Amino acid sequence: MLSYGALDDLTAQLAGLLREHGVEPGDRVGIMLPNVPQFAVAYYGVLRAGGIVVPMNVLLKRREVAFYLGDPDARVVLAWHEFADEAMAGAQEAGAGCIIVRPGEFEQMLAGATPVRDVAAKAGRDTAVILADTLLRRLKRYGIDRRREGRHAALLTLAARLPAPILAERIGIHQSRAAAWVRMAGETYSDYVTIRSRDEHQVVTSDPSGASAKTPR
Repeated sequence: MLSYGALDDLTAQLAGLLREHGVEPGDRVGIMLPNVPQFAVAYYGVLRAGGIVVPMNVLLKRREVAFYLGDPDARVVLAWHEFADEAMAGAQEAGAGCIIVRPGEFEQMLAGATPVRDVAAKAGRDTAVILADTLLRRLKRYGIDRRREGRHAALLTLAARLPAPILAERIGIHQSRAAAWVRMAGETYSDYVTIRSRDEHQVVTSDPSGASAKTPR
């Protein structure tokens, strides 16, 4: 149980800790925590710092963590200690920081931070929370059933069909992230992956050995 007073103090401390990790107003912060008191501290602490909350399932694996952090360019993730290995590996892959939340140690970490008492000024239209299912709903529009194929496999399937610029445009992700998924699709599927490029007007066929051939359309 948390009182309003305790929540006020702890969120101010977390806002200070996030600032020490380079989080500025408008930065994305992943929260990979179960239903524990620390979740409330993390959620409202991020908002207090002016950050944007990116809620994440604690059961995500490394590649999924990397995508959920990399797609919105999250600066850091707060991850529950029981899932630290996957969270840390995924955060490293995405170039994000990782703060492990372990009861007792987390509170000591907060106590050592300089509290930020002021709530960051934000406009009414500013984004507060980014839900990952927004992307997953986009996938369904392009014939990918995430319930049948799984979230990770669904995006890989689409990445195997489209070149990065078109993938980025269709599902609304940054082009560099789309390129990473296209590369991952090429590594994942053992058969040839044929990608039709609208920009170059050619067919690019690549195989797992790394050989490739370009045939004009």
